[in-house]
Amino acid sequence: DSYGINGMLKLQQIASDNNWKIHNTQHFTVPKDLAQMDVSEELNVIKKSEARIIILNCQAGVARIVLKFAEEKGLLDDGYMWIVTDAVVGNQEEFTEKKVSKMAWNGMLGTLPSFRNNVDNMYHHYVVQYERHFKGPGSLDNYDLKQNAFAAMVYDSVFIFAHALNDYLEQGLGLTEMKISKQYWDYGKKLFANLTKVDYNGASRRYTFNSTGESQNIKFSIMNFQEDSTFKEVGSYEPGFSQMRCEDQNCSRVQFMGGADPRNKRGAPLHLGTAGDVSRVAV
Repeated sequence: DSYGINGMLKLQQIASDNNWKIHNTQHFTVPKDLAQMDVSEELNVIKKSEARIIILNCQAGVARIVLKFAEEKGLLDDGYMWIVTDAVVGNQEEFTEKKVSKMAWNGMLGTLPSFRNNVDNMYHHYVVQYERHFKGPGSLDNYDLKQNAFAAMVYDSVFIFAHALNDYLEQGLGLTEMKISKQYWDYGKKLFANLTKVDYNGASRRYTFNSTGESQNIKFSIMNFQEDSTFKEVGSYEPGFSQMRCEDQNCSRVQFMGGADPRNKRGAPLHLGTAGDVSRVAV
């Protein structure tokens, strides 16, 4: 779909801008029966390319199978780093099948849209509403809730639209029912202009927009797969900053694949490869 395609195309652009060489790109087809899936050939090509950083873009259940093949080929050992997208991190039960995973997966990195805004009480209001309607009473550290970044973003989207609509109406502008035969809504441009002016501190993060409607203040949570078979938030990243901000001062909470000590990797050359199912990647 366009979501996965755009993400991989953006990666290519970033690599080009920074003169990073992508050593190899592999596509694989996902059969209807996942038991018939075999990515041995694609992983053999990646292994021969000597790529050490592998970005995997696919759904959670597919990622589980790919990593099992990768383990057999030694591609999860010390010296390798796998990075998965929010399609895996955000669907953790499907990824692990609710079981304790093999230790070989420990140290894998993933990303999620920022799901917790600690500088405004809207996050706490969201938690209260979410637990009341879906999960029942519980602490703010409820694991399922922390993973539900998408619910927080939907929650914020409703408030953002409400802010824009309120500003629109306060300007004395009216609304009438749109005729289905028309190709566009007469009031769309004016309402869109109000949307771009919204400055809202939401449950997940602060939202502002540029004149074309692109969201500013983007923030990502950096997740690390650890011994208890869950992704833990170990840091965050915001465009414009040269490196990840760790949750602790010296990034000691970050684990590396194969039990590697990151101090031994400083200065070592790293090569980038990508893998993804053909329905989600176009490179």
